Amino acid sequence: MILIYSYGFYAKALDQGDTSSLVILFKLIPVLTVLLAFFVLGQTLSMREILGFIVVMVGAIAVSVEKGKSFFIKGFTMILIAIVMWSVMTLLIDYGLTKITFWEYMLLDNFGSALAGVTLLIHPTLRAMVMQGIRSATAGKYHWFFWNNFLDFLGQMSIKKALSIAPSAGLVTVIMQVQSFYAIVIGLLLTLLIPTVIKEDIAKKTLIKKTIGALVMFAGIYILLQ
Repeated sequence: MILIYSYGFYAKALDQGDTSSLVILFKLIPVLTVLLAFFVLGQTLSMREILGFIVVMVGAIAVSVEKGKSFFIKGFTMILIAIVMWSVMTLLIDYGLTKITFWEYMLLDNFGSALAGVTLLIHPTLRAMVMQGIRSATAGKYHWFFWNNFLDFLGQMSIKKALSIAPSAGLVTVIMQVQSFYAIVIGLLLTLLIPTVIKEDIAKKTLIKKTIGALVMFAGIYILLQ
């Protein structure tokens, strides 16, 4: 249910800001997961982990701060809320998979997703937006929504399978951080190929800033989970 609710904040963030810059901030997930384990599960924090946390935060600031009227990039608040929700979810998944099998978890996971979708209809404003979306949807929209949801399902299933067999949730979240570099490259290619559909900020200065910030955050995560 947390995953479905988080998509609202995630989508709003992408609607407001530059996708590849926002996706780089996913590197905060391992840091927040470790911090939650410290506060919720009572796990200890070593000096190395504190150092890793500081390095990741430096990288996050480098990516998210920009010159202009607002201090942070557009969509920063929304993506931060989604990241906190995903960190909580990762901790819950890792704990849950120690108690039940992977396929039992997948059954409950999909049941929770379906239940979350239904509960969205309780709120009058959200219900009106959903009904309006259904009435105005075209075959093309359903086509793209289908493939988006299908790929998301495969991705989520792969992550949860990794969590069930990996030695730690931290290791999985570190490997997932290559997504940031995918986002930079794919954003660049799509902006060049179909600029009328996808338009990322591909200025040289911006690309260098994104890459350096991502590398700094990755280094911090590496230190954190050594």
